[in-house]
Parts: sequence; structure tokens; C-alpha cells
Amino acid sequence: MEMGIPVAGSPRYSKPNIGRRMLYKFKYHLRERGLLGTLERFVNCWQVNGFSYTVRQMFKRVDGNFLISHQSQKGTLRAKTVQRKSENAYLADTRSQDSYYTKYKKEPVEVRMLDLQNILKKEKSCKGIVLYPLSYDLSIKQRPEHLLKALAEEGYLCLMMQIAESHERSKVKKLSTRLYVVDLFEECLTYFQDKKPIIYISYPFYKYLTKYFEDAYFIYDVLDNLKIFSNYCQAMEEDNDFLLSYSDLTLYSSQTLYEHRNAPDRNALLIENGVWVQDFEMSQDDVPREYYLKRHRPAGNAIGYHGAISELLDLDLIEEVLKLDNDDIYMIGPIATFSPSKAAELKSKVNRLTKYRNFHLMGFMSYGHLKYYIHQFDFCIIPFIVNEATDAVSPLKLFEYFACKKPVVATPTKTLLKYKDAINIFAKVDFVRFFASSPTPTIEESKYERLSFNNRWETLVAPIVSRLNRRMDTLQSAPVPVKKRMVDIINVNFFDWDGEVLFKGGAERYVYDLAKICAAKGLHVRILQNATSFFLRNYNNIPIVGLTLNRSFDLDKISEKYNTYCRQSDLVIASPLDLACNLHYSCNSIGINHGIYWDDRTTRLTSYDIHHYNRIFRALKTCSKSICVDTNFINWLRTYDYELALKCEYVPNYVCEKQFTAVEKDFDGNLTIIYPRRLYEARGLYVAIEAFTYLLPKYPDFHLHFVGQADGDDVVATRNFINKFKSQVFWYELDMEKMVEAYHQSHIAIIPTAFAEGTSLSCLEAMATNNGIVATNIGGLPNLIINKFNGMLINPDANDLINAVERLINDRKLLKTLASNALLTVNSFRKDQWDQKWNSIIEESLCSL
Repeated sequence: MEMGIPVAGSPRYSKPNIGRRMLYKFKYHLRERGLLGTLERFVNCWQVNGFSYTVRQMFKRVDGNFLISHQSQKGTLRAKTVQRKSENAYLADTRSQDSYYTKYKKEPVEVRMLDLQNILKKEKSCKGIVLYPLSYDLSIKQRPEHLLKALAEEGYLCLMMQIAESHERSKVKKLSTRLYVVDLFEECLTYFQDKKPIIYISYPFYKYLTKYFEDAYFIYDVLDNLKIFSNYCQAMEEDNDFLLSYSDLTLYSSQTLYEHRNAPDRNALLIENGVWVQDFEMSQDDVPREYYLKRHRPAGNAIGYHGAISELLDLDLIEEVLKLDNDDIYMIGPIATFSPSKAAELKSKVNRLTKYRNFHLMGFMSYGHLKYYIHQFDFCIIPFIVNEATDAVSPLKLFEYFACKKPVVATPTKTLLKYKDAINIFAKVDFVRFFASSPTPTIEESKYERLSFNNRWETLVAPIVSRLNRRMDTLQSAPVPVKKRMVDIINVNFFDWDGEVLFKGGAERYVYDLAKICAAKGLHVRILQNATSFFLRNYNNIPIVGLTLNRSFDLDKISEKYNTYCRQSDLVIASPLDLACNLHYSCNSIGINHGIYWDDRTTRLTSYDIHHYNRIFRALKTCSKSICVDTNFINWLRTYDYELALKCEYVPNYVCEKQFTAVEKDFDGNLTIIYPRRLYEARGLYVAIEAFTYLLPKYPDFHLHFVGQADGDDVVATRNFINKFKSQVFWYELDMEKMVEAYHQSHIAIIPTAFAEGTSLSCLEAMATNNGIVATNIGGLPNLIINKFNGMLINPDANDLINAVERLINDRKLLKTLASNALLTVNSFRKDQWDQKWNSIIEESLCSL
């Protein structure tokens, strides 16, 4: 039952009508804030909480006594002034942070998103993700960190999020297994907003996060009485009430809080504070010498306290014990106030204590060193002022004292009275009298051991873990019967943009074979491409979807459209890599680099501009990894960003040895030379035309076969060339499955690439079918061909092509040797190896979800 609210059936209870209730509230706000202040309060509440919530607050029943003015009491007026300032500060901070994040998520810093994704990749085996917005200084270990550590030990990745001081490189600190402190607050919210993380909140301020996570599991941890918080105000109470009703699970740190705020509720748990017993186990004899206490009264007791030295402590009581001059008192911890208005008073009281020779202000000590001091104390104290605020506090230090087996002397707050059978509890006078009697330190060891054991963090979090595990089991099992995991392979062309003509190049064959791997794994796979109008085609049971993305070859704009269309995909594979440049950072994506394509003939130092590569860099940062068909791209990337290149994995192209089989050939007779690829400038069409315009008249018994597609001017150039050598040059197209027929009838395969090449499928197929290879030293071709061992490696020049072909025509023994060695080396590029590698890549990517 909420304190201060009239209860039905009581003498002061009457059921006001709605109008009267609103009138009370408006009168109160007008009196306290004035007209402008009331309007500002309404707008602030609306902006932070939404319109419907604000209206509900208007109609919420309030305590009439609370609305009665006490203007004659100056102290009350001062308190109200402070409260108004606190409320304004609280709302301003909330609104400012909310507004900042809303703007930030539209343009997150790419390198920082990459840092977050690297953490997720390292911890991909975790059960789930817990996000905690930090609300305190980490210098002192507090309840949230202990609780998160316990969840992390149960398999959950826990990220304690801080707002970044700057948007340079992020700060990531690993505290323990699966527990991190990161200044990636904005990045975490952006990345996980459409996922299903666990959001753990311990401060009402972060209530605004509820509007960013539709599918998250919210845990609200009620740590203390709100009145002890800085900027305590009515708005904080309202946010607290909202979180109590909205959260999936509410935790209470003490019985007092639980009874005050909560009727029995299946979504509420009493999880009191605890201790990591192993962190405090040691013998006093093992204390290192540098941690020995300095004693003013060696014959007396060493009385110790650790924790925040705040206005919650009865420092006047400490002074009374100091006046006895029997014992030394040691206080470890920072001087910190919950309310800034009390800082001067607190500082004055502490300064007064330092005048006593038997008082030792130790300052901050790291958590790992606390045990060295506690084990030297004869008594440990918890000298709280007894009031409403401290009644609700469950002090962590109590259980750490238990773990060290030290006698505890405390004041009688409601929470501490629960342990009166194990500790010494005295009101103010008796507290001083106890130490005046020079007591001997004694404990009931069995009680301490039981309390330490029952309050281990490992034990305390068990009910939370049970609920979270059930939730994770539900999430993992629910989609199985209703939905296959979806993989979208996004590219530019598979068919032409009208959906009529099938393209038969290496890139199209690559994505088709990749789609077959996905289908064989039971995944729902689609190949997506640009189109002038929507179409749906089926190619050997693989759906090809044409989307009206962009009417020009603008990969940035096409990528933007794919980002919208692929929102529900479990995995997006971008082929080429560039298409990932505008995918959302939360998208589970892999890029494929088919080779460097910007090495065309017009490239000059005078036209160099690193901004030309921004799309590639953006795509790399977005993707979890980039599969590269050659090492050329990886080495180029290292010259710009060595760390970014670590996301690249070399998976060379392949050849199906079952389809592209080797046959015996007569290399001593007339030779057939094959150009087995698309006919255009990048693939060396014009280099080949120039070279064979010279070679064919010189060798009239030899034939040249163009096997591939062409468009536009390339068609005209090819036909004009054929017309000059009608009996020697042949041009035709073959389906992917029939290409082997062309290779079987050839002796030499030319791969005269001019630019934009990876590890050519055509080159590998020619190698596998017992051909001598002549290839240029472009892109990934040097990954396949070792000059004069398994082929001839030349510059992209007609004269070099002429010389290489003539060399093989005139040296048939060399031709046979090159073809034979090509058969040996192509074994390293078998398709079954490629299939196996891609299977593991896809599995790894889907398992990271």
C-alpha cells in the first residue's frame, strides 16, 4: 500500500469526481509553478512520457493533504524550491539525453559500431545480451555490477553502458568473464533496438529507454528509497511508478522496499544484496605488510567501516565513540553526498572527525584490497542515521563483513534489524556505551557461515536466471515450427533488369552455387537483384526476385533500398561487398569481394581520391566479415586500415571437379584456343581482338572460340572481328551446365583480363579440363597461376599475349607440361572445399543471432 494515499473505508476517504481531481492537481501546479511553469511541466511530461501517460497522471488520485499549502512555513517553502529545481534538472537531463540519442542513431559513428560488433563476435556463444545503463561511479563496486557479474557467470553477455566523452575510438574494459564496461551507450541502443535484449535498469531516469525497445525484456531493480537520490522530485516518482508497472521483472533489494512498494506479484522478486565469498577469504596472517594498519591505541580495538561516507551516516555518533579515546576508527571510501545541498555540511563533519588522533580517514581503496583491511578490524560498523531512507538500505558491506567473519555493530534500521540474532544492534546511546566497555570481538561462526552462504551472489540470482533461461528457451524454440531462417543474397544482376535474359558470368554462377548451399541447409534463400519493374523468377528452384531499387547503377541507392527490403532477413550476403554500404548496423551481413574493380585503364595519380573508396570502407564496417576471392584486395586494404583488413577472409574461387573433368587431348596437332568469358573490355576482349588479328593470319589452321555474352558496342566489335576470320573464329553461348563441352575441345585458354578481376572461375575451369593457360597478372590471377609452371602470366598487353600464345604454339612440350601442372594445382580449388568453407561461414553467422 502506497504511503500517504487515502484508503477506501477510512474516515478521510471520499471518492472525488474526475473534474475535482483535475482541479486539485491544476491548483497545486499553478500554486507551485505559476501558469508558465505548469504549461512547461505538462509539455515536459508529454515529451518524455507520451500524451496518454501524461493524461493518466492528470486523473491519478492524489492525497488531499499533500495538496494543502503550507506557505507560512519557510522551511517548507525552501524545500519546495529545491524540489522544483531538482524536477527541472531531472526532466531537462532526461529530455536532453533522449533527444541526443534520437539524433545520434540516425548517423552512428561507424568505427564505434565496429567495436561493439567485435565484442559480440568474441562472445557469440553467450545465452543472451543484458544492457545496463550505468547510473553511478564505478570506483566503488555496487549491487548492479555484482548482479551482472553473476548473470555473466551464468552465460549472459552483460554490457555496462556509459555515455561516451568523445566519439573517437571507444573505451572497452572487460571486468570479468562476459562482463564489460563500454562507452558504447548510443551504439548499443542503435544496434539492439530491433532485437530482443534484456534491459536492466536501476535508476528511474532511464525510463525513456522503454520507447526504443519494443521486444526487450525489462528488469527494474529498486535499490533504495528514491528520496536519497540526487534530483529527487515528483517526475522521478512518476517514472518509478511507470517502470514498476511496465517492467517484465521487478527486483527489490530489501524487505522494507518490497513491502512498501509491492503487493504479492509473480513479476516481483526480493533479491537482497550479497557477497562473493571467495573475494574475501583469507587469513589475517596473510595480510601483506604494506597494508598494515597504523594504530594510535594499539591496546584498543580497531573499528572499521568501508563504503561511501555520505549524509546517511551518523557521523555525530562516530565522534562520540572517538571521544572515548579507547579505540582506533578507520573509515574507507570516498566522501560523497546523494544530495549536493548537503555537501558542505558533510565535509564540515568529516573535517571535525579528522581532528581526533584515533580517527583514520583512509580514502578510496580498490575492491581487491578491501579484504586486507577488513581482516585487521576487530569490529566492523554500519552507523546509519535511522530514518525512512536508511530503513530501506540493504548494505553490501554487511555481507562482506560476514564473509570476513568480523563482529558487526550497527544502528537499528528496519533492514538491519532482520539480522539482530547475528549482529550487535544498538541505538545511539547504547552504541557508544558498547564501545566504552572495551568489548572482546566474538561471533557465532555458524550463523555467519550460514548468512554468507545464503547470500552468495551465485545463490541470489538463481530465480532471475531461471526466468531468463525460460525466456531464452521460448525465444529459441518458438520460431522453429513457423518460420525458416531467411537468407537474402543481394546483387545487381542475375537476370537482366527486365527479368528476361539470364547472365552467365562468374559472379552469377558464384551466387547461384551459394544459394544452393543455403537451400541444402534448409534455409529459405532468395537471390535479389535490381529491376525496371518487379519480377519473380525461378532458376532451378532458387527464387530470383527483381526489385525496383534504382534506375541507375548507383550502388549506394540500391543498398539503401535493400536495407529496407531485407529487414526481416536472418542473414544478408552482399555480392558485391559494396551493396552492404547502407545496410543497418544491426543487420547480420556478410560481404563478398570479387576482386578489385577500380584498377581500370584511366587510373592515374593525378585523379587519386581516397573518398572514392568510402563506400567500400562503409560496407566493410557494416559487415561481420568480408569473404575475399583473392589476396589482392586484402593486401590493398591493409595499406589503409590494417585492423579493418582483419575482417577479411580469403576464400578463393572454385571448380567442380565432377562437372569440369579432364580429358586426354592431342597437343601436337591443330590447336583450338578458347576465350571462355563475357566479351567486354574488362575481360580483355579488345586485347584478344588485337592479338589474334595478328595471330590468325599467321596460323590459319588454328581456331579461336569466344564462349560468352556481349552487349552493345562489344557485340559490334566482336562481329566485325569474326567477319574478318569467318573460318577460324566462332562465337556462341552455353549454359553453365554445358560449359565443360567447350573446354573439352580446346587446348589453350586465354584469360586476358585488362582490369577488375578476382580468382577467375573461367581460369580454374580451364585448368581443370587439361588446358594450357595464358592469363594476365591482374587481380587474383597470380593466386592461381605460377608463371611457366602451370600457365603463362603476362601483362594486359596485346604484344605479351601474342608472344605467350606463340611460345606455346612453337613449344608443344611446354604446353603439355603447363596443362599437366594446372591439373595438379587445381586440386587445391575443389568445389567441395569451397562448399565446406561456406557452410561453416553461414552456420557461424546464423549462430551469432
